[in-house]
Amino acid sequence: MLRQLFFGIGVLLGLVPAQDGPDLSVRIYRNEAAVYLNAELLGAFPEGSLELAAAGTELAFRLTAQAEGTVPVVALRSLRFDAGTARWIVGYGSADGRRSLADREAASLLASRVWALRLGELDRLPGGVTITITAESGIIDGSGLWHDAGILWGYARPGRRFAFADTVAIPR
Repeated sequence: MLRQLFFGIGVLLGLVPAQDGPDLSVRIYRNEAAVYLNAELLGAFPEGSLELAAAGTELAFRLTAQAEGTVPVVALRSLRFDAGTARWIVGYGSADGRRSLADREAASLLASRVWALRLGELDRLPGGVTITITAESGIIDGSGLWHDAGILWGYARPGRRFAFADTVAIPR
């Protein structure tokens, strides 16, 4: 809270450039057995952040989704530039989940998306289900630990909430 106050004062005084939080787009869908989501954070890696990534900092966002009555599911996406190979590295939250791309815009676009995130089994969801999705920005250090970096998005935490009368109302 105190950081947000100082950030706001810095923006008003012109000492800190204003950062906009990304626009979160989400699609919830089901198949015969489970509920999934696709999400995109347009602007997840703004220009100022990409300068940090170009210097080798691993920028990231964490997308947390929870269907009422289930355990939260977390997806992590990260982006950094590897000067040794002159390629952009997109991380998917696990040591083996990385992709290397030469083009910065393509890497940024790929890193801003989460596809087919499994939220839970249809038969385990309550009759009327509410699904809540939130995103937060961070930095991954050299040992793989997450550090909150709310300032990258102006302390915004984009989110969406969906309510369905029953699981049949969830689109296919």
